Amino acid sequence: MELGTAILLSAVFLGMVALFIATKDRWNWKKLFLWPFTILLELSVIGVVGYLVLLYWEDLPRKELGLWGIRLGASFADVKFAKGEPSRELAADPSAVKRLIDVPGMGN
Repeated sequence: MELGTAILLSAVFLGMVALFIATKDRWNWKKLFLWPFTILLELSVIGVVGYLVLLYWEDLPRKELGLWGIRLGASFADVKFAKGEPSRELAADPSAVKRLIDVPGMGN
């Protein structure tokens, strides 16, 4: 903190003390101090509730409309256009088809 900042903050503090001394019997200082803290507390509660609702909302199941940028029900020509030629054909490699059918943990 620099000297100018310290002078400014001390002047603000001393001004608040002088204001309190001059008006303590005319103003409701308790209400003046509690009002901003109440608003801060309410905004905090609203923020926490909003965050919890967002977490709940993200975990809800959603209908899958596609995988890897391809919509479900797309024709082979559409997939070929979107992703390009396959690197290998499954029908040409019988072991690849067997690996797709015998997935461990799927009750086979």
